[in-house]
Amino acid sequence: LYDPIDETVLPRPFSFPSSCHRGIFSFHTSSTHPTPSHLQEKSDKMMRLRLFSKCARSVSTKRFKNEILPAAARLKHVDSSSSVSSMGSYSEGEYGSTEFRLYATKEGQTVGWWHSIPFVTASNGLNFVCEIPKGTTAKMEVNTKEAGNPIAQDVKKGAPRHYGIKAAFNYGCIPQTYENPEEVDPNVDIRALGDGDPLDAVELSDEPIEMGTLGEVIPVGVLCLIDEGEVDWKLFVLRADHPLVEKKRREKEVSRGGHRTSSTSPSTFNAPYLTLDDVEEHFPGKMSAIREWFRTYKTFEGKDENKFGLNEEIKDGEFAWKVIFQCHHEWRDLVGGNNPRNLPIPDDLLLL
Repeated sequence: LYDPIDETVLPRPFSFPSSCHRGIFSFHTSSTHPTPSHLQEKSDKMMRLRLFSKCARSVSTKRFKNEILPAAARLKHVDSSSSVSSMGSYSEGEYGSTEFRLYATKEGQTVGWWHSIPFVTASNGLNFVCEIPKGTTAKMEVNTKEAGNPIAQDVKKGAPRHYGIKAAFNYGCIPQTYENPEEVDPNVDIRALGDGDPLDAVELSDEPIEMGTLGEVIPVGVLCLIDEGEVDWKLFVLRADHPLVEKKRREKEVSRGGHRTSSTSPSTFNAPYLTLDDVEEHFPGKMSAIREWFRTYKTFEGKDENKFGLNEEIKDGEFAWKVIFQCHHEWRDLVGGNNPRNLPIPDDLLLL
């Protein structure tokens, strides 16, 4: 993957075989990418520091020494034999109540939906956590303020919150991303801060996906929602086993799983399988209808319509990758110590 924030090509120190939790997705299987020998020879400390390269450049030496370095030192890295396939979940409380929680686990340990699942897959797709299945109204979300980051129902005036209309899509988030509420978003044409949550993802297929499903998706585009003055990106994705993805994968087959070409142009490294035109042809009018859903859904609660940045345009896959990596870098900064809101970060953070 090409990181447009650092302007570097990411190595593959680990591989994440295509797999899923709860068996809803059946994934395209690609070859694994072994750890490059020169990375295997690096010490664990150096590998940890690589993850925080952005923090090292963007913060003071004192803060890097006192905050970033200790956070990096407590990370554990899981080798390439590990994958998300061994993940599970358990729930507490009654579904539909304010006490309901759905936790993620790996090998019997609670690991959290937000921090411990890699944001990218071995085939350069994205991991997607489904919070709200299509056709439902319960406003479920990864709770960033609780230890373990379970999926829970949002609460309004002491009661579980519901949308006034059914979700017209599968709604979820991308792990290891963060829309920083302390920083002006550089990708927006107005001065606005992030909403303080992981990057939202809108999955476009027709079939509902069960809450708590973890699976691979392909980014297609991104919409800039302005929610009460905050930037709230909506990443448009399609599940990796969808027939349209398989069709375009075959048509546009290139080396290394379909994302990287032989070109040296950075913009081609993350070339998506799908274009907005591909999706529009297969799902005519769907993306525009989703934009209208986001514009009006709060009016059913007696609020004003939402607004959008970037002239309400659904930006393409290349722009979407910029947003993805920006949010991933903000997450790195968060777990590295830039955490003024004191969100719970695991003391023993696992990077799967």
